[in-house]
Amino acid sequence: MITPTFKVDQDEEFIYVTINTPHVRAQDVDLYVEGSEFRFYLRPYFLRLHLPGNVIEDDNSQSTYDPSAGQFRIKITKETKGQVFPDLDLLTKLLARKGEEEKKQKKPLIEVVGGSEEPASEIEEAMEFNWEIPQELPTTSSLNIQAYYGFDQQYTGYFTHVQETLNEINDIQQPEASTAESRREERIRLENERFDEDHYCTDFAMDEEIQYAIKYKTAYAKELKKVQNHGESQLQFTAQEEEMMRQLPRKEYLISNEKAIYLGLVDLLFAYSYNHRLTEGEGNVESAWCIGKLSSTLSCLEASERY
Repeated sequence: MITPTFKVDQDEEFIYVTINTPHVRAQDVDLYVEGSEFRFYLRPYFLRLHLPGNVIEDDNSQSTYDPSAGQFRIKITKETKGQVFPDLDLLTKLLARKGEEEKKQKKPLIEVVGGSEEPASEIEEAMEFNWEIPQELPTTSSLNIQAYYGFDQQYTGYFTHVQETLNEINDIQQPEASTAESRREERIRLENERFDEDHYCTDFAMDEEIQYAIKYKTAYAKELKKVQNHGESQLQFTAQEEEMMRQLPRKEYLISNEKAIYLGLVDLLFAYSYNHRLTEGEGNVESAWCIGKLSSTLSCLEASERY
């Protein structure tokens, strides 16, 4: 589990916990409040705080998520209105297990020289602290991300904890420690390793399903024929589609590599067209996975400027 960065504030009635959890599904969060203990769990993040006073979860308590900032803002009611909670800025103290801070502060009165006493085992230590796991704030170096990918190579940090999250599309082992060249090399290596000659030969010899998919006429092909014959198309956006386009953010991009953008679009369109043809335009529960896997832009964060 990963301990997220956080901060704690207060007023006369409430405690406010702000937790940084970028690129997560907010609906999967699990919160626990009892006495002075506060727990937050959202894979791969886990945060346990021992507050210097008691809090309760009531109708005034609430949790909100800001997707643009990647932050949870959690408001918890103080059990005693007006009570001041000291040392909320001492984050390591809040993260400490019950009794751990006091144990650190106690110093032995007698120094033992020699002896055969062995240190406590992990199980004994866990029992002493009621099976609570130790927590540490992430270091600055672990947050220093250098890899860039995505649209015009403008994104970073989305795969910081890829090993701790379920991801069936991404094929790159360490995206945040990669370069465009290393990702391309890893993609080619994986394609060569996964190529199955027997599967290829079988599809070549028994191609009934393939021929059926090739003969399928998509709605786009029919509209293209109308344009070629009559110079006009009957395809029109629905009212819902027009509303969705109006709600798109108006943003101007400073494109550094226009060719790579267009080639990446071709890659995405190919993957979409393949799935559209195989499912005869209906789509299914595996469509998103199929498109993501086929598109090297998505599965391997490929930048196509070489082609």
